[in-house]
Amino acid sequence: MTVEERLEKVERELAAAKRRTRRLLIAAGLTVGLLVLAWLSTGTTGPVQAQEAEEAKFLEILEVDNIIRANGFVLEDAEGRTRAELGMNAGGPFLALRDDNGVNRVWLYMDVDGPGLILRDENDNPRTVLDMTAGEPRLALLDENRTIGAALAMGEIGPMLCLYDETHEVRAALTLFKNEPGLRLFDENGYQRTALAALKDGPLLGLYGENEKMRAWLFMDEDRPKLALLDDNGKLRVVVGVLKTGASLFLYDENGNPIWGAP
Repeated sequence: MTVEERLEKVERELAAAKRRTRRLLIAAGLTVGLLVLAWLSTGTTGPVQAQEAEEAKFLEILEVDNIIRANGFVLEDAEGRTRAELGMNAGGPFLALRDDNGVNRVWLYMDVDGPGLILRDENDNPRTVLDMTAGEPRLALLDENRTIGAALAMGEIGPMLCLYDETHEVRAALTLFKNEPGLRLFDENGYQRTALAALKDGPLLGLYGENEKMRAWLFMDEDRPKLALLDDNGKLRVVVGVLKTGASLFLYDENGNPIWGAP
């Protein structure tokens, strides 16, 4: 499940949680009203006895297992505004924390896809998403337009940090595979154009054409620099290097066969 799909799902659950909160507050108000009516109609003895009975029942429950069971809890501030809600939805338990304006700024949840945490700005836009995908952690940072700007993930090949443009295309990816770090840069169409890596055999810089075929390759060979140039078909055509005896240049035909070299 992508970050966008997870956000849409959480948005639906958040809306449902808000509706449940309103129902709980209405129900609480009705309960208080009924208790007041009962007290007015029966005098002081009945409600007091009922309250004592409820307190005794509550204490009895505490003595049995010290557990309070409920489907939800709502916390209000001194002005009666809902500031926190702990409850259940279709996916599982959740905890929502609201600011002074009633905006859910923190959303901690557990659903069928795993645990998640969403942090929102004052305009109710998700800005930080931390969740689990296929058993692996993922952290996404979003801008004020709800567009992912950066994502940090742990996958099968290792950790990865991706940077996105405003069209949701990955433009840069920093990876670590088999203890070999690498950086890949992509164009606006999502094609890889540059690759930089620190391999066990030495550093490597690759430049790619629009068809993602390598066109230039700068690398170290036995601790000596070399530059290889390739044609449209990916065939090696030129190699420039530095040998122990000095500089070298080799030319190749369209089939990759050497046709000239110096020294």
